[in-house]
Amino acid sequence: MMDPVFLDSLKQNMRHCSRNDTVATIHGSMAEWLRGRGCAAGNGQLMPVSHLADALGVARQTVQKVYQLLEAEKLIYRQPNERIWYMKRIRRSNLQNIALILPMMFSDYYLPSTEYGQRHFGVYSGIADRAMELGYALVPRQLPPPGASRTEILAAIDDIRQHYSGVIHLGERRYDSDPPLAELVAQSDLPQIAIDCEFSQPWIGSVTFDPDQVAHTVSSYLRENGHRRIGIVYPHIKMNPKNPACSYMMIERETVLKPFAESSMRFDRIFEIVSGAHSFGEDFEKQVFRTVKAPDAPTAFWCRDDISAMKLIQVLKEFGCSVPDDFSVLGFDDLPLAATFDPPLTTLRNPIYELGYTAMTHLDCYIRCGLDAFRRVTRLAPVLCIRESVSARNASHHKKQFNPKEKENIK
Repeated sequence: MMDPVFLDSLKQNMRHCSRNDTVATIHGSMAEWLRGRGCAAGNGQLMPVSHLADALGVARQTVQKVYQLLEAEKLIYRQPNERIWYMKRIRRSNLQNIALILPMMFSDYYLPSTEYGQRHFGVYSGIADRAMELGYALVPRQLPPPGASRTEILAAIDDIRQHYSGVIHLGERRYDSDPPLAELVAQSDLPQIAIDCEFSQPWIGSVTFDPDQVAHTVSSYLRENGHRRIGIVYPHIKMNPKNPACSYMMIERETVLKPFAESSMRFDRIFEIVSGAHSFGEDFEKQVFRTVKAPDAPTAFWCRDDISAMKLIQVLKEFGCSVPDDFSVLGFDDLPLAATFDPPLTTLRNPIYELGYTAMTHLDCYIRCGLDAFRRVTRLAPVLCIRESVSARNASHHKKQFNPKEKENIK
């Protein structure tokens, strides 16, 4: 039941509010009280709508509206077909542990020798540094496999709820159906933040890079250098419907191209070159050749990742082209190899450390103050790293004569 001291305070507040502010006044006071009591008190039955209405001297419809608002904010709930409302239970560990849910084994995810191991470790470093500053212990957790029994799944989720203050997700686990992960993200009263992806559940926050800012930065920089036609290189990745639903930034064709089509700094024409998921075979080379031989060929390329950008440069060199004299190439991610490549790759640095640091900062706000204490979806702007693979447009590149041998081989 409600704290008598709080109820007396609420009655006092009601005396000073206008009739039009009644719902907002009751809602604001109850929301603050619930957030302050949830951690210590756990579940508790609220006063029935009729009893609270009588105590405050307001209509039952007024209290009903307030309870519905609090339910939408995940602060209270009621069982199906029941009229009794309860406070949400938010369990906290005295040790202040944070569960880090990885899409694969920890050693595989952060292995420096893999293509993106260093990038993943950068995200982890940001999380770990901020967690240490805030006094949390960061613990990598493995969920049961998708085929686990219901009993095993519920036991794992209950263990997380009992011993962890919050959860950070580093993506889904690459299964079309993942019941353990679906059960975890369904815990609406357990603070959760996802990095570089978004779950469909509205109570899960997200920190990722900003695709609109990516398109604006690329467009502005290339146009400043006189480029009006661009080729966009992206991997062909078609995401199957998944449970739980999870989306990544700029991972499918539409999400790659849409920010460029809507950018205020638009190109006269955009060409598309599609690769496999970091698979560059004969088809990729043919696409590149047809694109650069087109009458109105692009003068610059933006690649969705640095690996594609470096492969594109190698293919252009095989055709007898020079980068950046004939074509400019710009990447994304700023992998360590980008700075030492020939030529050193101009790219956008994905703010990996900042992603982790910001996610942990937001999770702490979530734990202490609730979901509305921060912006639920935060997008960080990438940083342009100017090197030597982009130059001012060379008007003579249209007259470029390709290596006859390479031209014959690619047909």
